[in-house]
Amino acid sequence: MLKKLILMVIFCTISSTCFAAGSTKVAFIDRTTWPVAIVDTKTFNEASEAEILRFVEVIANTPLATKADIISLTKIKKSNDASVQNWLKKTKTILRHNYKNASSSNVLPTWKQLVIAAKSSPWRKYKDWYAASGNFYTRYLYEQVRLASLFPRIPSEIATHGQNETTGFSFKDGEFLLTFDDGPSKAYTKSTIAQLNKMDVSAFFFILGKKMQKQTPDAGLYANQCLAAHGWEHSPHKKLPYFIDSYKKTANVLANYTDKRIQFRPPYGMRTKEMAEWAQKNDFSILLWNIDSQDWNRKLSAQEVTDRVTTLMLLWRKGIILFHDIHPKAQKALPTLDDLVSNAGFSWIPCSKLQ
Repeated sequence: MLKKLILMVIFCTISSTCFAAGSTKVAFIDRTTWPVAIVDTKTFNEASEAEILRFVEVIANTPLATKADIISLTKIKKSNDASVQNWLKKTKTILRHNYKNASSSNVLPTWKQLVIAAKSSPWRKYKDWYAASGNFYTRYLYEQVRLASLFPRIPSEIATHGQNETTGFSFKDGEFLLTFDDGPSKAYTKSTIAQLNKMDVSAFFFILGKKMQKQTPDAGLYANQCLAAHGWEHSPHKKLPYFIDSYKKTANVLANYTDKRIQFRPPYGMRTKEMAEWAQKNDFSILLWNIDSQDWNRKLSAQEVTDRVTTLMLLWRKGIILFHDIHPKAQKALPTLDDLVSNAGFSWIPCSKLQ
């Protein structure tokens, strides 16, 4: 037991999931510094363009070309430099396409052109936002590069092992999916689902099999939502035999609630290429995320969680949002996020499309 505790402490020290150093490390922002209400597609795209250019500027001003640069940023000596460069290349491509969509341009800019545009961004005039967003993206870049430098030694949502792993970056522009981990929760699941049903939105609930078996919620609770496996218990899935047993046991419990294919999300995002290959052979997908709400982080208020997710939705313009239905912050965030999607003319993807 002591050895297990020590290993978990070490894991929490280096894993993004245990990023509990608080708001001094995690990216957060006050959205009231952006002075224009997002009421339609035009105002969404203007805010999106501003966020994209600000992140481009921060990336361009942060040395990441060498191992020494990466260590200086992350403080991780055993960094996977190739993984960081792969993340950087992918991110630059995504930002180029996102800027094209936000600016309604017919031409895809090069990275160099995007950096030049960032330096002369018209949105610098909003000085409070410009300063706040600089802090946000400096911290967010640290989050992302840190995850990339650890992959695949410590797996996460930062990269995939194969085609059957989904982060949300493959969605169309303006498509978002809501997901909730770690349930069921006696305190919050029922009210979260009631809120989603009122919004006419369906989401994935990634269930812990042992909790589901113990709580045995009403069979109709998840009627308009999608159930998926989060493992038998909330523990790292490091070995293939444990993964297979955990998935099968949880899938058996969920079979009492749904006849759909049971997708999987590993706790902490921890899995191996072997596990991804086994999942593909057994016809189910591993659903990850690209917008981490950090709603579990007690150092972030519900408003800070809402503002963080809003900002990342403006930046990435598509994707899978990670919440937890064992915490109440998502319920406070959902109305704002639903208004954002509706006002922009975007859409929540029905979870059934990914089953």
